[in-house]
Amino acid sequence: MRTNVNLAEDARAFAELYAHANGFTLGQAISALILLARDNANEPRAIHFELSPSGFPIFQPTGRTITTEMVLKAQHEEDLDSFAARMARKARTPDRMRT
Repeated sequence: MRTNVNLAEDARAFAELYAHANGFTLGQAISALILLARDNANEPRAIHFELSPSGFPIFQPTGRTITTEMVLKAQHEEDLDSFAARMARKARTPDRMRT
């Protein structure tokens, strides 16, 4: 359904960030947020965020903290998986086709 709405600036900014982070259109994000709020109406929890001086959104921590070490480990595992996949493809390629 198509409609026009007036949103508070911070609500619009949050909806745009939510849309971008989840690969949604703005309308899909607003719908998802409204339905999420409806489904969690018995658990009121305000979502607060601030913008850094450069405009980057800063959210209060709400769950598990992701550390630099965790990111580096995930990147290393991804590199190993990628390397293994390349080696498997190479092993399946006949010698005459390799360069």
